Amino acid sequence: MKGDTYRNSNVWYEIVYNNKTAYIHSSLLKTSHEATANINVRAGKGTSTHVYGLITKGTKVTVKSVQGSWTEIAYQSMRNATVADIQAEMDPAKTDKFQHLRLDTLAGATASQLNKMLNGKGTLSNQGAAFINAAKKEKINEAYLVAHAIHETGNGSSKLAQGIEVGLNKSGKPTVVTTSNKNTLTKIKKVYNMYGVGAVDADPNNAGAIKAYEKGWDTPAKAIEGGASWIADPSTGYIYNVHKQNTLYKMRWNPNNTIWKQYATDIGWASKQVVRMKEIYSYIDNPTYHYDYARYQ
Repeated sequence: MKGDTYRNSNVWYEIVYNNKTAYIHSSLLKTSHEATANINVRAGKGTSTHVYGLITKGTKVTVKSVQGSWTEIAYQSMRNATVADIQAEMDPAKTDKFQHLRLDTLAGATASQLNKMLNGKGTLSNQGAAFINAAKKEKINEAYLVAHAIHETGNGSSKLAQGIEVGLNKSGKPTVVTTSNKNTLTKIKKVYNMYGVGAVDADPNNAGAIKAYEKGWDTPAKAIEGGASWIADPSTGYIYNVHKQNTLYKMRWNPNNTIWKQYATDIGWASKQVVRMKEIYSYIDNPTYHYDYARYQ
């Protein structure tokens, strides 16, 4: 019903409270409704405003207020970015310098320093030496390798980080072990995958485990060092590929080709990685810093 205007709306809801009829303003009441059709979610009242996304017919939404023929709803944080959103994240002059830290140079950490940071992080705990070995061999910043592994494994707690058993079926094909097939498989090993190599979204655990088995990553250390080799490979990774995406910023935006070969769709991906990178650097005594800022014409 309509009543006095409050917070730019005159819509009030009639409710029953303690067996009595009462009224509450629409801005103070969360109500769930169901979309009756496929509907564009817009930034403002008007069909010319930016489209944040689409809700499909039957989707339940929380109504915050009703303003004439438009309804304000609570919407997910991941949405289509506006031009202003992209400009704010993409302008090198407005980004944290850690986004431009060169990932093809070492930070100068020791295994013991990394172990302090890795303490309590599942199967990543006490793996400082493996990260140092991987960094030196593949010429990849050790702080980045640690940050990548922590991000992919949920602080060393994911199934791939804890290890998944894989064996060979009768055709010699790697297969994840289950209670029903275990007796039919041979050469069963528990394998680990610390960077999500091959862990496609459709079936991350099975695909990631099979990739780890094929690579021989049957210890956490082998997974850390072997995964770093995959990251360094110009044909599969980013840092040493043809685009030379040797910073977090370049991995996200790829200034050499801004429509292809980007690590993530989230426009805030690079800025979110900075927090963890800074934390890791804080454990390193006298770290070294090398930067590479992108420039646009």
